[in-house]
Amino acid sequence: YTVEQLAETAIETDIPPAIFDKIKLCARAWIEKTPIVLSRPKISQSKVEFFVDFEGTDEQETPEGMMKFDYLIGLLHCEDATAAFIPFVSESLLGEKEMLERFVQYMRAYPNAAIYHYGPYERTHLRELGKKHDIIVEPLLKNMIDTLSIVKRCVVFPTISMSLKEIGRFLGFKWRAMASAQDSIVSYLRFLETKDRKLLNTIIDYNEDDVRATKIVKDYLMTLK
Repeated sequence: YTVEQLAETAIETDIPPAIFDKIKLCARAWIEKTPIVLSRPKISQSKVEFFVDFEGTDEQETPEGMMKFDYLIGLLHCEDATAAFIPFVSESLLGEKEMLERFVQYMRAYPNAAIYHYGPYERTHLRELGKKHDIIVEPLLKNMIDTLSIVKRCVVFPTISMSLKEIGRFLGFKWRAMASAQDSIVSYLRFLETKDRKLLNTIIDYNEDDVRATKIVKDYLMTLK
């Protein structure tokens, strides 16, 4: 009936033992308000690191029919103790290909750099965008590292979920504006109608916060022993 009981009790359940043990660890982390380390992550250091976050819509009506659309690729370029944010933006439903081309061209100068993201969305959408626009993205895909997958293997956080927002906030990061990706989509669709650049700047700020939060999580993982 309580988190404390879940953390302590041994009960019969149809849940596979490994999964149920992880659930109990989540309960214990929540009670103790401190992360539980499962294993030390194997993350190699590199001189140049990138943190990337994609923003995309649900299906929208276009001249070609109903389709999903990516409108922002946010990139945090980390090198020599500096971190510069670079947004690649499509300001219309016709600008997705050009946005992707600029992003890929920029990344070609760093063929060995690690590209961190949080969750499967970025890798999946980069592959789909490459196929959609006939742009070679495979060299980037092989350098992509899902930070969330490392979290799942290596640490249990005292949070309700493993979302970037919850873990980032636990680690002290604060988002400046929007609460969710859905807010970003709504603001972008309004921007398409109004061309109000304040809306676009708010979307870019939200995206920048996401990539900087991803770096916070990755840097925390590097401290685990």
